Amino acid sequence: MNDLYELNNKSICASMGKKIKSIRINAGMTQKELSERSGISLMTISGFESGRGVVSLITFIQLLRALNKLELLEQPFLQPEPVSPRLLYKIESKKRKRVRK
Repeated sequence: MNDLYELNNKSICASMGKKIKSIRINAGMTQKELSERSGISLMTISGFESGRGVVSLITFIQLLRALNKLELLEQPFLQPEPVSPRLLYKIESKKRKRVRK
């Protein structure tokens, strides 16, 4: 990832929104379910995940709490997640195996 100091605030918020979306999807949760669990409007969640909106720190903590991921506050949040073996297999299977001339 780029050096965070090279990014503007909006870009950092967009990265955080993408991370929340990734966590939500990996948890098998819809935006509506996250909205109900966190008490945050569906429009706010949708805007944050898509990078169109920003949320307050309190709202961000509510989202993490609803996703059972408060421990992410103790470690670098924007660190890339490891690739699952299933996804790695899918990526590898799409690579060309040989070259034809």
